[in-house]
Amino acid sequence: MYLVWLGTALVLLKWFDVRFFSTLSWWWILVPLALAFIYFEVLESMFGWDKKKANDENDRYKAKRLKEQLNKKNK
Repeated sequence: MYLVWLGTALVLLKWFDVRFFSTLSWWWILVPLALAFIYFEVLESMFGWDKKKANDENDRYKAKRLKEQLNKKNK
C-alpha cells in the first residue's frame, strides 16, 4: 500500500510542477505504481497471500463468535 501512496504523491508533485519532480521523467514517477500493480495483481495471487489474509480474518471472527457463545451459555 505504501507504493500506491508514494506513487500518488509523486504524480501530484509532477502534475503541479514542484521543483525537482517537474524535471523527472514520467517513467520514474510511475514506477512505484507499476510495482504496486505487480505486487497486488501477480505476487499476492501467485503465493496465495490474499486468500491467507481472508482466511485469517474469518478465523478471528469465528473465534470471537465462539467465545461470545460460550460466555453467553455459561451465564
